[in-house]
Amino acid sequence: FVNDYQFSLIPSMVRNNRSHIGVFWHIPWPKVVAPQHIGPIAELALGLLSADSVGFHTEEYCENFFQFIAANLPHADLDFRRKVVTSLVPL
Repeated sequence: FVNDYQFSLIPSMVRNNRSHIGVFWHIPWPKVVAPQHIGPIAELALGLLSADSVGFHTEEYCENFFQFIAANLPHADLDFRRKVVTSLVPL
């Protein structure tokens, strides 16, 4: 279980070593991202998406995360209603 933003890349690093990885993201996911920050934030998003489940502190943070993925990770298959990412092709 990963519960701190400093460890957001951990799920992608230990993906093959654990049976289930959960993350709780308790800080705001940005609603608007400046173009120069998209790459690093996409890397964080991919790290989080390597987990089996990700929880967000608020519905707004979750919605911002899904909007970011939809806009910046075009190969992600998103189900906005169920809040599920069913497939992802890494950058």
